[in-house]
Amino acid sequence: GFENVGWFALMAPSNTPKLITDKIYAAAIKAVKSEAMQKSLELNSLTPVLNTQKELEAQIVSESAKWEKVIKARNLSAN
Repeated sequence: GFENVGWFALMAPSNTPKLITDKIYAAAIKAVKSEAMQKSLELNSLTPVLNTQKELEAQIVSESAKWEKVIKARNLSAN
């Protein structure tokens, strides 16, 4: 079988200081947990997953490997 889940991530340039990314992460968590955001997410049938930077990095590696297999198996290429 095959499963595909759409997802969004908040990212910053790789050379962004950790102090800054930590502040952005804290603000994002606060926003996602707000009542207004929770209502908006629910209205759009979205479920937030509040991954850490390390968890997101692992997800990107995993997704890249999965899609690489699909691309090679189907002999796909970008034009």
